[in-house]
Amino acid sequence: MINSKECIVKNLCSKATCNDLCKNCSKYINCRTICKEYKPKTCGKLNKSPYVCNNCKSLNSCTYERWIYIAKYSNDYYRDLLSSSREGINQTPESMQKLDNLVSPLIIKGQSLSHIYSTHSKDINCARRTLYKYIDNQVLTARNIDLPRKVKYKPRKKNSSSSRLNREYRINKTYADFTKLLEDNPNTQVVEMDTVEGQKGGKVLLTMLFRNSAFMLAFLMDDKSQKCVNQVFNSLQDNLGIEVFQKLFPVILTDNGAEFQNPYD
Repeated sequence: MINSKECIVKNLCSKATCNDLCKNCSKYINCRTICKEYKPKTCGKLNKSPYVCNNCKSLNSCTYERWIYIAKYSNDYYRDLLSSSREGINQTPESMQKLDNLVSPLIIKGQSLSHIYSTHSKDINCARRTLYKYIDNQVLTARNIDLPRKVKYKPRKKNSSSSRLNREYRINKTYADFTKLLEDNPNTQVVEMDTVEGQKGGKVLLTMLFRNSAFMLAFLMDDKSQKCVNQVFNSLQDNLGIEVFQKLFPVILTDNGAEFQNPYD
């Protein structure tokens, strides 16, 4: 268990001269990821409904391992599972070759996919939408360029990975929580973080302003996304070490931008 008095594990760093307990080492303070003998402390409340800690009154002060239900993560996991279960081609090489020999020459001659499907539906062992998918993934000899109407269509816009209607990420992280924290801890170091976008879709600056000293850091990112923001923080933690990082960035204040809506990665 983390910082447990009963823990006597040593030498996870493989240094012969080290005789300190690993629980006291700042390098290995996160026992969960480094120790094979780690056993988390569990709360008995998790054994009954709702099996999560979201509405627990002791959430902020609890020292047990926490289980938080986040609807967005559950939905993303469901979408990934749904997508992965439908990946691949549900055809044998022989049937795919037969389909290609039938469909591709007719498309190249100028026939529409709708006409081909209605005329040869008995010989085509998949749905019309699947045919479009095969062509789009370049499985058949025919390509999208051979479909005169399709090349005129603009790509459909995909929904953002984060929605402003999704507010789970703001649990205990609202501005009211922030002001209350400063009232209770007035000397807390605050870092204001924001993104500065120049050309739309181009490079983006991630800025970090240290309130106490008016010192600012800026990091160049490829785009304005959660992935790029997380990459910056992962790099800072790797270079500074977790102890120094927590000391320099005890509280980070951001707006509600989509790039800041995934603080758990």
